[in-house]
Amino acid sequence: MLKFCLPLLESSKRSVFARLQDIDPAYSFYEIWLDYIADIDVKFIENISTEYPSKLIFVFRRQNLEPMHMPHEKRQALLSALDDKGAYLDLDIRTQLDELQYVKERRLNVPLISSYHNYNLTPPVSELTSIVTEMEPFSPAIYKFSTLCRDRNDALNLLSLLLRLDNEGKKHIVLGMGEHGKILRVFGALWGNEINFAPETLDKSSAPGQLSLRQLQSILRELK
Repeated sequence: MLKFCLPLLESSKRSVFARLQDIDPAYSFYEIWLDYIADIDVKFIENISTEYPSKLIFVFRRQNLEPMHMPHEKRQALLSALDDKGAYLDLDIRTQLDELQYVKERRLNVPLISSYHNYNLTPPVSELTSIVTEMEPFSPAIYKFSTLCRDRNDALNLLSLLLRLDNEGKKHIVLGMGEHGKILRVFGALWGNEINFAPETLDKSSAPGQLSLRQLQSILRELK
């Protein structure tokens, strides 16, 4: 069964809960970008985790890997609050190594999505494979790659990585950004991506090249 996720980049706790009140039932997960929530606190983590158990993905980044606004101490407090909540935590292997180490050293019971993002290019397959090795010490529940596809060869590199992860029995999310990356949104869903990110409308996209929920569902129906 395909699992769709709704990205949520909201500016307040109230607006997050308001968006969640009337959501398409096709969504299995909600991705909450915490650094955009101006009034974020530990209580929010506790309340939303209770109300939407096993349906949340928390992201501690900003788009385009821009510097986070949240102070370091507050990030650690929120990370600790995620212990035993059952929600996924998405941390980038290159820009959030401190947070990954924090979760590992404190043995927090948090299912990790260890991710790699590159908004400029898609590395060759050999480098992508090396990044998988970098992720392994953190025992990720899901390996996630999202890179800009400048041409069809970049898309093929990502498809090769996807199939390799699948053959190794590693749960994965492999996505392409940009026009040439859209094919990954489709074949990733067909070939085993654990979660498929699709906004309700394209103006609510969290990454370039995303397809809306309706677009992706329509394409997949035609292909099947």
